[in-house]
Amino acid sequence: MNLINPKIHLLNQYRDLLGINEDHWPFVVNDRAIINYNFENVSVELNNYWNQYYDLFNNLLLNGSLSANPIEKHPYINEFENSNKRDFLVIGTMPPFSYVTESITPPIFPSILCRTQIGVNRIESIYNKAYNNIRPRMLFYYGNVGSFWEYVPNFDQDLNLDNSVEWMSNYSTNITDIISFCQRQNLSDPSDSNLYNIIPNFRIIDYILESLDLKTILFTSGWPSSDYLNNFKTSAFSIFFNTLKLLNINYEFNLFNQSNEVNHINDNIELIINKGLFKLNINARGKHKTINIICLPSPSGQAARSMNHHPFYSNWIINFNGSLPPTPTKVFRNNIYEMAFNRDYDALDLLQ
Repeated sequence: MNLINPKIHLLNQYRDLLGINEDHWPFVVNDRAIINYNFENVSVELNNYWNQYYDLFNNLLLNGSLSANPIEKHPYINEFENSNKRDFLVIGTMPPFSYVTESITPPIFPSILCRTQIGVNRIESIYNKAYNNIRPRMLFYYGNVGSFWEYVPNFDQDLNLDNSVEWMSNYSTNITDIISFCQRQNLSDPSDSNLYNIIPNFRIIDYILESLDLKTILFTSGWPSSDYLNNFKTSAFSIFFNTLKLLNINYEFNLFNQSNEVNHINDNIELIINKGLFKLNINARGKHKTINIICLPSPSGQAARSMNHHPFYSNWIINFNGSLPPTPTKVFRNNIYEMAFNRDYDALDLLQ
């Protein structure tokens, strides 16, 4: 199975850093990168390699850098509640490297980097910031101030796990990411475009297919474009559909305000290009499912610079008659998130 957004030299550098024999490396590396055997075995191997990287991280820092960056495991991916009683599912990509330096689930991965002062110093040298300024405020999805939790409706309490879990229950929402493992070229760059050699979160596809109550998937990065299946695109939207492609799952898009009936299954992306709300029809395992798709504007600070390209934005600003609020991208996200989580599909559809 191919990796998404492969960068061969990063894999080779990591293998060489760890001193792994090519015959025991879980990837076939030639003109492309392929997982050499089943996902569960690869996960075990990559966890073992992380322990080796930890030793290097703490002991080989004399020159201030290592010759390769690790393959990171998503620190919260196993915390998905898998609640079949919730109708909303939020899908993102991967926390920044400063977030994956801590985890609350065993095995501790990769919080061991910061168990020693030299590990903390190393993280600080990567970011050129004090560790308390880059560590997550909460060991959970979107665990920092000024992110997803700033934009969702009715979340004005302290940012902590209990409050986030309570909000998810109140809004019948599950949260997960589409990446299980990935590698970064630049450890301090949190952007999706810096994510390579991606192994998707295949288990979330099983959940989507089996859940009886799931009605809507919300992506926190990306939206339909003609090249959405380009293997080098790394938004949550593109990785999700590349994962369906890897699993040979058939699907069809449909406009939100049209019938659920499907006469054939194919890739008809042209129907919904630059739409932020539409329907996804999936045929797999003898089942047919229709799911609403909402492409949320990204909560990340970096995304503000390109927010005017978001499918909902151009119609949203019309409401202000040329007099935008002082922080338009924040107000825009607040408005769209409120419409989405309050299930106001008609209001979202009017912005298309």
